[in-house]
Amino acid sequence: MKKGILIAAVALLAGQAFAQKSDLTSAILSYRKLDMPTARKYIDQADVKLTEGGTLKAKDLSKFLYHKGLVYFSLSQDTTIQGLNRIDFLDTAVSAYIMDTKVIGSSYYKKSKIELVRCAYSYGTSAYDKFDSKEYSDALILFEKVVYVNASNAIGKIDTSNIFNASLMALQAKDSNKSIELLSRLLELDPSNG
Repeated sequence: MKKGILIAAVALLAGQAFAQKSDLTSAILSYRKLDMPTARKYIDQADVKLTEGGTLKAKDLSKFLYHKGLVYFSLSQDTTIQGLNRIDFLDTAVSAYIMDTKVIGSSYYKKSKIELVRCAYSYGTSAYDKFDSKEYSDALILFEKVVYVNASNAIGKIDTSNIFNASLMALQAKDSNKSIELLSRLLELDPSNG
């Protein structure tokens, strides 16, 4: 009886791993065909299976996270998508890339690092667009996202220019406390340049 339960449990786990790999492969193929809605469906299915207790070897987990980032980054750049916040897609891509760079033995580490730079650039472009349209609070959030991505372990950059930009946006948004917080942070980073 115990042997039967053990065999059933192993078979169930093997089936879940196979299903995750199948979803991942389908997502990658859809991504290559530039069918982002289908790619998103499959990558999300694989994500649900992982969340529900599925596991992948480091190599496959890295592959999954990198491709999840690619799919969501592509969605964030699609101007035909209506009614959705494209920045949320970009946030999901960033999260996937950062997670991949933390996977021990990541086979996509260098690629995810390059993609993080693209994500930071995309946040920055969106921040300047918000500034141009005088949406200062939104620009502040986006400049802070640039700083966050650049400060990730994969990039490791102290982005003083975007901290300064964020402080200016806080000032424009009449959030003096946030502006003071950001300027204080700049002074801590480089007290000689006060």
